[in-house]
Amino acid sequence: MVSNCEERILMKGTAVPMRKHCRAMAGRCAAVFVLLVATLPRLALAGADLHPRLVVVIVVDQLRGDLPARAVRAAPAGGFSQIMRTGVIFQQAFYEHATTATAPGHATLFTGAHPSQHGIVANEWYDREAKQRTTAVRALAHGREPGPYNLLATTIGDELLLACGSRCRVFSVSGKDRGAILSGGRLGKAFWFDTQHGGFRSSQYYFCALPEWVTQWNASIPKAEYPAQWTLLREPRSYAGIDSDDRPFERPPQKLGRTFPHALGGESDSDYFELFTHTPYVDALTLNFVRRLVDVEALGRHAMPDLLAVSLSATDYVGHSFGPESLEAEDNLARLDRELATFIGFLDERIGREHYLLVLTADHGLAATPEYAATLGFATHRVDAKTLAETVDRELATRLHMQGPVVSAFVPPGLYLDHSRLAAANVNSVDAAATAAAVLRRQPGIAYAVANDGLPSDPLIGELVRNSIREVRSGDVYVIAEPESAIVEDMNLYTAYHGSPYAADRYVPLYFFGRGLAAQRVDRMVSTRSLAPTLALILGVPAPSHASAPALLEVTAEPARRVRVRR
Repeated sequence: MVSNCEERILMKGTAVPMRKHCRAMAGRCAAVFVLLVATLPRLALAGADLHPRLVVVIVVDQLRGDLPARAVRAAPAGGFSQIMRTGVIFQQAFYEHATTATAPGHATLFTGAHPSQHGIVANEWYDREAKQRTTAVRALAHGREPGPYNLLATTIGDELLLACGSRCRVFSVSGKDRGAILSGGRLGKAFWFDTQHGGFRSSQYYFCALPEWVTQWNASIPKAEYPAQWTLLREPRSYAGIDSDDRPFERPPQKLGRTFPHALGGESDSDYFELFTHTPYVDALTLNFVRRLVDVEALGRHAMPDLLAVSLSATDYVGHSFGPESLEAEDNLARLDRELATFIGFLDERIGREHYLLVLTADHGLAATPEYAATLGFATHRVDAKTLAETVDRELATRLHMQGPVVSAFVPPGLYLDHSRLAAANVNSVDAAATAAAVLRRQPGIAYAVANDGLPSDPLIGELVRNSIREVRSGDVYVIAEPESAIVEDMNLYTAYHGSPYAADRYVPLYFFGRGLAAQRVDRMVSTRSLAPTLALILGVPAPSHASAPALLEVTAEPARRVRVRR
């Protein structure tokens, strides 16, 4: 296990472990930075007044790019309005990969790289060596303890700590483990919501024992933070969707129910906290924890810059459970707007707007609920992943004259073939993948299916798929559903979906606020990969190892003055 018990120092993609006696402590041990100073070129961040003292990156999970403007129309004085009225607003920010999911999105934002480069190809994939599914933040060698083991690129936080060591701090907080871990990188400290016990937790990758202040904070959470039901924030008739609260195709957790008020009771604490994550209250609790973190760790209170990544998860949970057109999504957006306003006020008071830079963005968007899209005249499908895999397996075995299964796993969008069985039957795996792709393309609801050595005929889709594939981790065939449709592993689990290469899933906000920035709206199309190199210029540190997109000059030019690292 790599933690403060066995520190890991990342040097341009190479992990160098240093074993030490295990001691419970809240911060990274000073010995790590002694080693950093001894082994790396001496770096100095000069002119402390020229860079922000605190950079805060807020990633709202599943916040499609059109939603902030919708929130402003409903509440002209809220948090979104403050940011959009006075910040630098990139109105056409898109991801450039096809697998639009939480883990690849967070990794791309903070590394400035494609999934094909940083290695986080999906939330989950099939581990061929272990012959089982794995997640983006777990590795078989490290058991159940999550960590950034699968990241193959440095993050902006890693580069900041490599540049200035203990004089700078990097923290990340999220409702989900992957949202925190992939934002913080290998050298930051990560916390995420504990769905078993409530409060926030971490792992032994970061701490031998949870910092005392976190334990105390968890124990002191007032009962009001864990309400018994989710009710509407505003007067019911003020909601556009008030007359469509009960939609029969919505699939929230059964105990939550389809209509307001949503009861949060459960037979156990874990039942309650699981339901709790599907409400806006998990974001409110996350930001309360973040405020405590800022105070305890004195972030932004000294000359050297700190980095704080905050991933807010409620929008994703609510969108999946009820759909983006639902009354629940509308209320969640209103509550998020209010929480952002409160958090901006906190930063203004504690840090001062002239000393912090806030970025608001998202890890992916969300398509319309298939049944809702069908009412508008679109052809939609929910494609059952298990049935699809069985169909392909059966036809593939027949065509290849093989006995028994040929498909090892289908973890959408990747179909994985059993290479050992193919080799034993003297069947070329490339030919088998091409055959499987041909079978898949004939199935209802499938728009594209392509073996990984080929690309779809659509040049845009082809490039997005290419950017998503890492050969060792990706499947043999990449499968994409038709627009407004989805490939579903559990037909009763979600109402709405993301994960496709279509625009609704790739379109996100990218807003910069604070630090004396002049209000500006930018209409040109930009890549979310530009965030990391932009922050690198502002902080005066090298860009992450695999970052290649250009920095956003509308932010890095004056008045957002910056200072470079002297080597």
